[in-house]
Amino acid sequence: MSSRVSWQYILGLLVLFLLCGGMPARAERVAVLPLADLSQGDNGLNLPLTRELAATLEGMGAALVPETDILAFLAANRLREAGFLDVFTVRKLGRELHCSLILLGTVTENGGADPALGLTLTAFDAETGKPVWSRTDSTSLGEQVRALAIGQPQELDDLKGPLFEEMLGALRSKVSSRIMPLNRLYQLASIQISPPYAKGGSEVEALVKIRFLDARPARIALETEGGTAYLYRDAAADSYRGRWQAPEQEGSYPVTLALEWGRNRSAERIRNVATYEVINEPPQLSLEIKKGVQTGEVIAFRDHLLILPRLARAKPMTRWLLEIKTEDGEVLVREEHEGNLPERMVWEGRDGGRRKLSNGTYEIVLHAWDLAGNHSVDARMVALQSSALPVTVGTLNENGKTFLKIETADDKGFPLTSWTLNATSLQGESLLEVEGNELPVMIELPPLEGQGTIQYNFEGEDFLGNRLRLDKKKVDLGNGEPETPAEVPAKSWVSDF
Repeated sequence: MSSRVSWQYILGLLVLFLLCGGMPARAERVAVLPLADLSQGDNGLNLPLTRELAATLEGMGAALVPETDILAFLAANRLREAGFLDVFTVRKLGRELHCSLILLGTVTENGGADPALGLTLTAFDAETGKPVWSRTDSTSLGEQVRALAIGQPQELDDLKGPLFEEMLGALRSKVSSRIMPLNRLYQLASIQISPPYAKGGSEVEALVKIRFLDARPARIALETEGGTAYLYRDAAADSYRGRWQAPEQEGSYPVTLALEWGRNRSAERIRNVATYEVINEPPQLSLEIKKGVQTGEVIAFRDHLLILPRLARAKPMTRWLLEIKTEDGEVLVREEHEGNLPERMVWEGRDGGRRKLSNGTYEIVLHAWDLAGNHSVDARMVALQSSALPVTVGTLNENGKTFLKIETADDKGFPLTSWTLNATSLQGESLLEVEGNELPVMIELPPLEGQGTIQYNFEGEDFLGNRLRLDKKKVDLGNGEPETPAEVPAKSWVSDF
């Protein structure tokens, strides 16, 4: 049988056998999804019949997944309309609803002139996603005619119980007795391991809810890699609790429930009722920064940075924290969230109040904690320069010669890497045109008889793309003191790098 099953033929009944709920591992209890009912159309569902089938399963000793959990899964995964279940979806059902078996079903007959009821059921192993059992069966009032009409079904509802019991009885012969026990005198309602992810040597606690039809066992224990933990009864909560120490070695550890009945009855063990995982290594977090330029130990940018968290190996996180600090350690941005790390974050050089920060050096620090509480941190130094550094242009007289002196007015930041300057007399006569890629620089002016002032145009760009432009600025040739222009807002000749 194909692992991709059409919902038009097999839509509806999902039975997941799990002995307990609310735990990270698979166990044997039952969850019933709405039966597909072809008598109501291609996508018809029959919830009342589904609930009756679930009640039959529960009567056979199977613990049920709540209907609300199943419907929520269907809605979240958009499995409410005609479609299919592939191996991936089957295994996902098993993981998220903690199942060992999935049973899909379709009502092929329901009513009619000769009232009849027909079902097709297919069971899948939730671990492998492969089908393990399938059966189609039907019955009708006409088939149930009996001598003297004693015990003869009178209406369609009378056919449901016998049909359900016959089909599910055939299923029971194919699956583990833990899923549908023949003589179970108890019902394991739930078991919860806390924390489900632990550090080696830390304390692990179990909460077990189990109901008994008659006498309780003498002792109840959980058997794990670290030994046996006997549970004590919490009468107020009608539950059993116990603690043990997690093994030191990393790995996934199954839990076995042991019921010790006493001398006249052997101990009963239900294996793999839960699983917990020991994690000792930190998440091995690293930061990758894009949209910036690496210069020495610092990543420089002018507009925004793309922050990409990286983990050496994929593992679930419980929370993470991002901080952006000044060189002095003052926290400007703090973002803390529960759950896994985002794939990407963007920082536009603003503080927590969305105010644009001034040019300077900042530290980006990212923390992450896995589900066992292990902590990892990584940091990067970045330099924000959203405007070109200002320059000063002045004159210097030496040995009867006049020089233009061009230099950066601020030594904190990245200087211009290319620039051009042209100087003219006040009457517009061209005196000088020069370009360069370094500052400071001294440029000799030609002899300027009778002129005490000239004007110049200056353009420059730093390696981040910030541009500086000074138009028709005047400089006095007599005193040799440089002019100090105001800082020019950031501009760019290129798109985002």
